[in-house]
Amino acid sequence: MVIEVRTHYGASRPPDGVQLARRSYVAYLRVLLLPGATLAMLASAPPSPTSEAVRGALMMVVIAWAAFRLAETRSVVLFLDADGVWVHTRVLPWARGVVGIRYRDLDDPVMRQSLASWLLRSHTIVLRHCFSSRDAIELDNMRDVPAALERIFCAQRDVQGQGPATDWS
Repeated sequence: MVIEVRTHYGASRPPDGVQLARRSYVAYLRVLLLPGATLAMLASAPPSPTSEAVRGALMMVVIAWAAFRLAETRSVVLFLDADGVWVHTRVLPWARGVVGIRYRDLDDPVMRQSLASWLLRSHTIVLRHCFSSRDAIELDNMRDVPAALERIFCAQRDVQGQGPATDWS
């Protein structure tokens, strides 16, 4: 596997580096639409004595699932430090971790943009490994992606010893 995984003690905690981007409100809306529709459908079903317990259990499952998905969405953080660009994800202790790519192995990061992403300010960022096209980190529905890309480019140039970009105007 080309993408590096941080396995030191602090890997399961939120990052100490510079935070670049988090999920946008569009990601939260996507998570809440299906449970909201399901809860509305369950609440509007005609009552009967045998189905009340089943309806209550289903509502509890839907609410618990929505809470877990919200926590998981909130846990995604794109950050950089002196070594590279990293993504902290997951909520559960056995799945939590930090994955990323070191600056020396990072190809140019890309922002995928469409009319909807431009209007909603919710972009997709793709971080590719320069030696492998298979293993890429793709984060959709992120906010502050243009500023994050600029900081990644600057940090990558500093590490490579190229100095600040020149103004060609």
